[in-house]
Amino acid sequence: MKEMRTGKKYGNIKCFILVLDSETVKVISSMIKIVELMENKIINIEKLERVRKPFPKMHAIYFITPTEDSVEKLCNDFEKKSNP
Repeated sequence: MKEMRTGKKYGNIKCFILVLDSETVKVISSMIKIVELMENKIINIEKLERVRKPFPKMHAIYFITPTEDSVEKLCNDFEKKSNP
């Protein structure tokens, strides 16, 4: 997280979208507050299971469980190269 705040590791990336599945939502919500995520350049949190608006110009961080369903949804997000 420190590298994210200082920009050392991510260069000029200004913000991220965090994509979580139903299990990792529980993990994140028990460990960190929304304000802390925002302080670390997370500007939006999306649920993997829902139909989501594409953000082709944004960088995303996926934090998901290694289940067949979650991995399949992750792969589906990148099927269309013009509209990730």
